[in-house]
Amino acid sequence: MNYPIRIEQFPGQALAVVRRQATKAQLGQVIPEACGAVWSALKSQQFKGAGRHVVVYLSMAFDL
Repeated sequence: MNYPIRIEQFPGQALAVVRRQATKAQLGQVIPEACGAVWSALKSQQFKGAGRHVVVYLSMAFDL
């Protein structure tokens, strides 16, 4: 199959971040916990307009 690929540039967007390290087997537990920690922090600060949760893999060692 051929898929169209295009490169687009978007302005930067701030991220609320927690750093974690996990094994592959732990990802299913660690990722939701980390997203929950960020969401709780934003909610406690009454932050409006939070977007989607994202996970950024910083290395193949599952540094998140």
